[in-house]
Amino acid sequence: MSESAAAYRTGIWSRVAAVRGPAAIIVGAISFSVMAIAVRFLTRAGIPAGELVMIRFSMGLAMLEALRIAGVINISHRRWQALWGRGITGALAILFYFLSIQYTTLTKATLLSNAYPVFAALMAVLALEEKIQWPTAISFALSGLGMWMVARPGPGWAVGDGYGILGALTAGMAIVFIRHLRRTENPFSIFWYLCAFGSALGALTCARNFVVPSGDLFVLILVMGITSTLGQLLITYGFGYIRAGEGSLISMSTVAYSGLFAWFFLGERLPVSGMIGAGLILACAAYLTLRPQSAADDFIPRG
Repeated sequence: MSESAAAYRTGIWSRVAAVRGPAAIIVGAISFSVMAIAVRFLTRAGIPAGELVMIRFSMGLAMLEALRIAGVINISHRRWQALWGRGITGALAILFYFLSIQYTTLTKATLLSNAYPVFAALMAVLALEEKIQWPTAISFALSGLGMWMVARPGPGWAVGDGYGILGALTAGMAIVFIRHLRRTENPFSIFWYLCAFGSALGALTCARNFVVPSGDLFVLILVMGITSTLGQLLITYGFGYIRAGEGSLISMSTVAYSGLFAWFFLGERLPVSGMIGAGLILACAAYLTLRPQSAADDFIPRG
């Protein structure tokens, strides 16, 4: 092979390597959006959110165990206290997100739950004793205003909006654990604990109201399980080839894809005030995500 041909091939592979991280995260974000629309249809068909959480994480746990047995990945249990903390807070975040999808619109549920970088910054101040700075305080205040505009508290306020905010809060708590764990633990170990606790939490919440899905709903359940696990694995892979802040910003495109699906399949639309609130939430989250040494600098998005 000539030197020019070798250089040409090297150039092609370098370009492929440069885009594989963002491409994987974008496809992962789309996968999470497909998962969300599947959850919306399933909850409207009468399947409880807790049951879907159990199914989703059971499928993810089964896939991780298959990869572990095949020798593809390793699962570490050394720092079990922090791993338990991440598993519990992450499982709660997903449960609240699914409950939000069940009780409010998909658009609002996705918007509110994606305020988690703002809560992560606040949790870092409280738990890690990081010094709060004025830009962080202003971002938190503006995002709070944005959440109020999206949820529009009042007589027509939906409990699902509250679940969305709780989902963002608990996801922010989970990020505090992940920031410590990412220094010593591989992402598959972190995801394994999320799946383990998510399966248990989902089983507990649906023990008394478990619904056996009808035959036509099994396809949607399969789509939900596959896209959620695929999305997590793709985003985990993509973060290995891109800076955390940039990857986090790309992963927030889930809001746009979910909004598009909600508009196309469900006819959902936000009023002008909700769109302004959404802009405030996403702008503050993006700022805190890209800001150096922010609470969202080192995290794996929603599992």
